[in-house]
Amino acid sequence: TDNAGNAANTTYSLKIESSARPDLRVGAVTFDPTKFIEGEDGYIYVNVTNVGTATADGVTGELYKVNLDGSRKLLAKTTILLVNDTPDDELLVGETGQLRFKVSFDSKGDYTLQVNVSTSQEVASKMTDNSATKSLTVEEAAWKSWLLYGGIFAVIIVVVVLFLFRKKLPMMSGKKKEPAPPAKKK
Repeated sequence: TDNAGNAANTTYSLKIESSARPDLRVGAVTFDPTKFIEGEDGYIYVNVTNVGTATADGVTGELYKVNLDGSRKLLAKTTILLVNDTPDDELLVGETGQLRFKVSFDSKGDYTLQVNVSTSQEVASKMTDNSATKSLTVEEAAWKSWLLYGGIFAVIIVVVVLFLFRKKLPMMSGKKKEPAPPAKKK
């Protein structure tokens, strides 16, 4: 009712649509080799599927190391999308592709990794399934343990040699040696 006392009802039928958009979804995350070794290169593969209604152009992937305090450090970024093992710059509707990250870790330990994928045409509200978190254990390089064992063995050998030859070594005392008296003349 308006100020003049008039009352009227009108019903409208509205159809609100958005334009076709891609919607990326992260699938399996795999490692090659399955066990990483410190200082050696390896690959992390991320399966990405376009479950949206439009082709996804310019798919970008970012790989982060998640620290204990929750902060993240960018390890690698890629825009190379492999579809059926062939580089491609778009992901069609319903198609699955793979992002490949080449990485190397400087030290052994357990790492928490997070991967995020995106495309510029995707709506932010649809990005809830655009990331995945995975744990990775990086093992110590084999040469480090050999170096440690070799050092221990060398120290043992030196101690044994010093023990066996202790009587042949000159005695070292804290006193200064007096010079020998001059020889007597005959």
